[in-house]
Amino acid sequence: MWGALLMRKKQQVFEALCAWIELCDDQLYSLDDLREKMQEMVCGDEESVYSKKQLKHKLIERYGDHVVFAEVASKRNVICFRNMASVILNEKWYSDRKTAIEDESECIVVAAAKLVKAEIRELVQNMDCYPTSTQFADVDRGRQWVPALQMPSWRMLSVIS
Repeated sequence: MWGALLMRKKQQVFEALCAWIELCDDQLYSLDDLREKMQEMVCGDEESVYSKKQLKHKLIERYGDHVVFAEVASKRNVICFRNMASVILNEKWYSDRKTAIEDESECIVVAAAKLVKAEIRELVQNMDCYPTSTQFADVDRGRQWVPALQMPSWRMLSVIS
């Protein structure tokens, strides 16, 4: 039981470390630096963090070919991310594309509203005699007051069947 809880705790700390790394993806780190960061996250609790060997394995498991360990004899392992620029650019492109589609949709709705507004201004109505509430309640009769450009959207919204 305790072993499973400890492994879950280590994994949570690792996930938090990865989130931190991804926020600062332009930095270089050593395995020692990353392990120290994990220890900071758990107030120095040595048992709640992976060993350097486990940490290296977990980083490879998570980032695959994107993580590079520069190992030079008698020097600390330095970690950097390869091809992260392409990953970041790809995510940015999809994010911008989603925003562009939302912006385009809003532009279409605004343009449609302007057309309907213009049509309402051009309607010729008898201002001497206003319809009664019973006339308004009659759906078939009420359609005569709805601008022609508004009818398709009202049908789509099922306001008028």
